[in-house]
Amino acid sequence: MKEILFRDYLDISFSNAPVRARRVLSPTNEALNLLQQQEHHQLQRTHRNPKYAREYEAASHMIGCEMNLLDVDYPERGDEGVTIKWCTLTRQPPDRRQETILQLAHITWFRWKVQESFLCVAEELIRVGLISLDAIYTPMNLSQQTLSTSAVMKALNCFAIPRSCMDHQELIFGTHFLAPPLWLATLIVRSCTDWTRIVNRLTTVPLLGELDSELVLKVVQERPNFTVNPDEGKITGEISKTSSYALWLPHGTRLEDFLSTWTDRYSQAMEAYYIATGKHWEGFEDVEKRMVNLLTMEMELYN
Repeated sequence: MKEILFRDYLDISFSNAPVRARRVLSPTNEALNLLQQQEHHQLQRTHRNPKYAREYEAASHMIGCEMNLLDVDYPERGDEGVTIKWCTLTRQPPDRRQETILQLAHITWFRWKVQESFLCVAEELIRVGLISLDAIYTPMNLSQQTLSTSAVMKALNCFAIPRSCMDHQELIFGTHFLAPPLWLATLIVRSCTDWTRIVNRLTTVPLLGELDSELVLKVVQERPNFTVNPDEGKITGEISKTSSYALWLPHGTRLEDFLSTWTDRYSQAMEAYYIATGKHWEGFEDVEKRMVNLLTMEMELYN
């Protein structure tokens, strides 16, 4: 695969192998499909249906647990609609209340699926030695970009899934979700060994969605750069709340300690999803495998 980004002497072409590879390998954004294809069908059910009531209870419990991890008094951009709907839930009539719960549930599942993609990317880059596992252990400020992380975010914006997270228009409330791309950008800035190889790796694995050739050309012309800093985006003090609703990507902790809490939250999300849709959670095996890989690497390094 040609090195097609951030090299001054290359003739960037998207009519040859890279484009064909992207068309073959790039998956549809399963998270967006989940919202677009299932939400309307689920919300049309009436609260008189006993199964609907069971869906409501499972989804409500899951959302409540996730909301308890968030500071609802100071929501991030993208969380305002979610927190307002949750905090005003008791004022709504029963039928509308149940629709709102399932709507919030679909946003929760959307965010979980998005984070799966970013975790898989991080595992890929760590496994091949392009970023360091140590970059996870320092707590991150996932509410504010630095100059260096902003530069990396511009490059990530060329890919479909990060771009959907950074879309300020937010056609569906709750889909603006800046924390996952900022998390990955922070890992890269903290421990990047070869930026060109990282970009090339991302263009050849189907994890962040399709690459936009026009955005690539624009980013190349702007010549983004950053300084590697192991403490980039470091946040001081104890992390008592998540910075964004349904955020679970690990930072500021060993993965061994992170695993038990993450597993409980994941199991709850998958159970509620199955009750509400009758479908099993797709792709979990890959995420589980990559998490095991990360844990194995951690054990080899520190045990």
